[in-house]
Amino acid sequence: MQRLLPLAIRRLLPKEVCEPLIELSAFFRELCCKTLQAGDLDDLQTRIVMTLCKLEMIFPPSFFDVMVHLCIHLPMEAKIAGPVQTWWMYPVERFLRTLKSYVRNKAHPEASIAEAYIGDECLTFCSRYIDGVDTKFNRPRRNNDESESSSRNEEMDIFDDVGRPLGKEVTETLDPEWRRKAHLYVLNNCKEVWPFIEEFKARLPPMKHSDVIKRYNSDFPTWLRDHVTRLKQQGHVHVTRDLHDLASGPIMRYKKYTGYIVNGYRFHTLTREQSRKSQNSGVLSRGDDSSPQKEYYGILEEVWELEYIGRRKIHLFKCEWFDVSRKSGYTVDEYSIMSVR
Repeated sequence: MQRLLPLAIRRLLPKEVCEPLIELSAFFRELCCKTLQAGDLDDLQTRIVMTLCKLEMIFPPSFFDVMVHLCIHLPMEAKIAGPVQTWWMYPVERFLRTLKSYVRNKAHPEASIAEAYIGDECLTFCSRYIDGVDTKFNRPRRNNDESESSSRNEEMDIFDDVGRPLGKEVTETLDPEWRRKAHLYVLNNCKEVWPFIEEFKARLPPMKHSDVIKRYNSDFPTWLRDHVTRLKQQGHVHVTRDLHDLASGPIMRYKKYTGYIVNGYRFHTLTREQSRKSQNSGVLSRGDDSSPQKEYYGILEEVWELEYIGRRKIHLFKCEWFDVSRKSGYTVDEYSIMSVR
């Protein structure tokens, strides 16, 4: 209802019917967010009143029972109780389904549920005192992202191995141009390198901003490697081993994977999900130099593992990005639904 219903009805129903239904979907989508703001809830309170008035002009009176009317009270309840995920009905309904599955003797359903529940409680109690056995309390999560090297304490955060790859590894030789692009991307996202970026740009002669970007993309990795090497030879205290290894760049051999788990989320490449019912290849990146709120949409093609000196590793996503220019890349229809071409 929150996501698919607006896409299904926007081309099928008249505008006067489609508009309030899409507003109702947006109401529940915003209400079910993980974080809620008091101002947003006040706005939802006002909008749901107008939405229900529009629905009354479309549907017959028999449609408006007490459940439809309760929508008016939901924003106020969310202001009192907090995000709806902590107090909505779905966990209770799932537990009732579990209790229903305990019934073996339909002549005595309550007794069947009680006996099965006692047995489950006994097993749960005993499992807390069994060492070396995976139980539902100590087994790793399905999307567990802890790797074997997650406990390493690196001097630079960019070398902290967060997440773990999926699938069979394939070792290949990195193309020189792709190596330069990947290395430059890593440098741009390393906070320890940012002072060197400012120093490099300050040393450039006066020129247009576009020329500065070109010189930076082409010359900065080589300049950083030589500059850090020279500082290390001089015994500079701020040049650590990790910084020197990072400035030296990745080796030419790299590994490819078909999936990656990080922060509890599972990503699959486009080729891996071809034979699957679920889709996990979508990628969203927000912000650039021109607009921090600009959204870029892409599809994950490959997962790379770059290796640096000292067996330090960095994982990157190679994606195919959609054109997000306003005129040709995406459109926003009259219902504020964005379509990426």
